[in-house]
Amino acid sequence: MTDPATPPENPQPIVMKRCALCPEDEALKPFDFFNVYARRPDGRNRICKECDRQRQRDNYLKRKRDQSEASEEGAATSQEVEQEPEPPLRSDSLYIFSNSLLPNMLKIGRSCNPFARASTLQASQPFTIRVMAVFPDAGCLESFVHKLLAHCRVTGGAGREWFECSLPAACGAIALALEAAQSQD
Repeated sequence: MTDPATPPENPQPIVMKRCALCPEDEALKPFDFFNVYARRPDGRNRICKECDRQRQRDNYLKRKRDQSEASEEGAATSQEVEQEPEPPLRSDSLYIFSNSLLPNMLKIGRSCNPFARASTLQASQPFTIRVMAVFPDAGCLESFVHKLLAHCRVTGGAGREWFECSLPAACGAIALALEAAQSQD
């Protein structure tokens, strides 16, 4: 049995697809980030799962608002002010990156699109950034995880998100943070 925290020996290439609704700098995502949709030529939906969830949520809220307005049947007075709809919420993911030139160090940060963030970090650099793990909707735990791993923080240089620790240790700190967050809810 293989350890889930250990990366595979020969990782498979990640097939990427562009989300039709995401901002241009975050639109390129792995195929797994898209729902299966048999009618499309590539077999996947044209928008990512995150955008699809947000669109469904917005539609649900709109239907609910329309139903409540219809039930009032024109009882609106001139004193009522129409509220602006909420902007769509973008949830951050917590990620763990490794650098091919720094094998004992991991970067732990947050981003709406960790794969685009990795591409940005390694753009025109002589190293490769590997995405080791992604924890969806856990970006809010970044500072807590950094505190848990403060004893491993790399203090040299400008970056504060690099830690000299193993992948299992980093995943363990994130698991503790997730457990603490769930117990607070």
